[in-house]
Amino acid sequence: NYRTVTVPTLDVISKKTYEITEFPRGRTVFDWHFHAQRIPLKDADWDLSPDENYPTPIIWGSTYAISTKHFWELKPDSGLITQGADFLEMSFKINLCGGSLYEVPCSRIAHLYRRFPYEKHDHDIDFKAANNKRVAEIWLDEFKEALYSRHPERYKRIEIDEEDIQEQLELKKSLKCLPFRHFIQELAPDM
Repeated sequence: NYRTVTVPTLDVISKKTYEITEFPRGRTVFDWHFHAQRIPLKDADWDLSPDENYPTPIIWGSTYAISTKHFWELKPDSGLITQGADFLEMSFKINLCGGSLYEVPCSRIAHLYRRFPYEKHDHDIDFKAANNKRVAEIWLDEFKEALYSRHPERYKRIEIDEEDIQEQLELKKSLKCLPFRHFIQELAPDM
């Protein structure tokens, strides 16, 4: 199925010692600050052998394998600035618009995270908040307030132009994407 997307298990390299810490089996979700989090497998997935692929709601760290055809069908949002929320945007599109996302435990990548992620872009914009709000306005439906309520002043400063996100909203309709409620109820009810 060309709409099946896979992600490796993303291990962590220590900033101090450069030792690799292997991540155990688990699913990737997000918290309401839009940070990636790991939670246990669903009960039905514990019966899988340790090297079998299993469903996961979110891409961790923007590392994934996807067919070219499916990638261009999903039309990644060119309105996102530099980095931040892109992994969520793609995860929501995959899971809500006819695709499926699996973690492949025998494929592992070790990642050295920045101590202090980027905070500003060229224009003195809080681009992380701008990206988060853009993704929320397009994908979260009535759940967007759960994100905004964590940092209300931060998100009030960010203006989203309805015309600027219109192409993504139309894509959502044309792909017959499921509402975000499906993500919460079916893919990550224990998030």
